[in-house]
Amino acid sequence: MKKKNVIVIALVVVLALVFLVSCFLLIRGISQFSKEEKTLNRSVSTLRNYYARNPFPSPENVEREDENGEELLRWMADLAGALREGQIEPIQKTPAQFLRLFSQTRDELKAVAAKTKTSLKDDFAIGFERYSASGSLPAPMDVPRLAQQLVIADQICRVIFENGATELSKLQREVFESAAASAAPASSPTGARGSRRRRTSPAAAASSGGGRAWRVSASAGVLGENDLHARMRFGVSFEARQDALFGILNALAAHDMFAVVTLLKLEKTGDDVNPPAKADEEAAGDLVADPSEYPPRSQRLMSGDMLEKPMRVTMEIDVYRFAGFTSGKEA
Repeated sequence: MKKKNVIVIALVVVLALVFLVSCFLLIRGISQFSKEEKTLNRSVSTLRNYYARNPFPSPENVEREDENGEELLRWMADLAGALREGQIEPIQKTPAQFLRLFSQTRDELKAVAAKTKTSLKDDFAIGFERYSASGSLPAPMDVPRLAQQLVIADQICRVIFENGATELSKLQREVFESAAASAAPASSPTGARGSRRRRTSPAAAASSGGGRAWRVSASAGVLGENDLHARMRFGVSFEARQDALFGILNALAAHDMFAVVTLLKLEKTGDDVNPPAKADEEAAGDLVADPSEYPPRSQRLMSGDMLEKPMRVTMEIDVYRFAGFTSGKEA
């Protein structure tokens, strides 16, 4: 009997503990649910407030942003005007007029080179060898850009001459008319085999002598309807001393044209130190009683500005042309 009572008491105690634990968990769950419900209600209220707001700006803000937009357009127009100032545009001429302009420009540059003591090759043609040697007329549609290139090349040559270069050995331009001529046959259908062969052929390329080739595009210098700028590339090779080279770089940076030097390669043409001849060393080793018998200073120098040899300079220059803006739209 006692054993049965003990078992009953134990079961009652266990049931009581289970009941108490269940009550505790229930109360804690209700409490957490209440907290989550409050958080959810706050989130829903915030979301409803966002949905209830007016998403459109106030008339005052709209007016202010319109003024800011007009100010930005004025800034853009001023920037475009500053960039376009001094740039060289395509020049409308006939093929015959272009050849006369080329001959006149070449003669003027030769005169400037002679005045500044800059050596030129006898066949100096400012990069227009194909028209200088054969005298052939360019295509009428190419003449405006050819005349533009001619004027730009003239300005580059004058910068090089007037800043003390000793020799101009090469000037190269983008021969876009050759690229256009080589691209024209590719548009004529001559069968699948022939067209496949033309697509794999390399595009026209040129090099300024700096060791890297640059592609020549038929649209070089063409300012498209939606383009912000266009560029033409020129390559020059000349000899100049250090001060002259710095002068050329500064003159290009300060030029009215927007010119950017994209490649600069320097090569020595002589030793930095010129040791005296053996006879001069032996004479210098002897004691001379009369100082007037010493050789002049110019013969005793081993280095310095007086003995500086010109450097061989290879340079690539991109000359940019910018679009105009009127009320935020390209002109």
